Amino acid sequence: MNMLMFKRPANSKTEAIFCKRYLTPVGARPDAHGNYWLVLPGNDDILFSSHTDTVHKTPGTQQLLYGGGLLSAKESNCLGAACGVGVWLMLEMVKAKVPGTYIWHAEEEIGGKGSDYIAKNMLDKIQNKKFAI
Repeated sequence: MNMLMFKRPANSKTEAIFCKRYLTPVGARPDAHGNYWLVLPGNDDILFSSHTDTVHKTPGTQQLLYGGGLLSAKESNCLGAACGVGVWLMLEMVKAKVPGTYIWHAEEEIGGKGSDYIAKNMLDKIQNKKFAI
């Protein structure tokens, strides 16, 4: 739930704080575009990916409400769970030492710019993957 409190428009200060708080401690490092990468050796065939930005219009934090088995954002039109959960799941996999290449993409909600950067500039890092999840 703490992760979903962050409203993370692309390139916002809140997104940067989010990445520093959650991705940097597990060893993930940004490329020149701001995509965060981590490789856990043992399986070169698999790529896991999610993204760090949300569709929020303004950065900052939001209050969450939980009740009746439902989680919602108070006074916000976006919970940010679509890939907030993906980021969380990948971090749990890293903690469990699941081997593979992990990428947390930047600027996905504004046109897939993080993925596009990798495809145009770092294809050698992903072209041997057999599976992308």
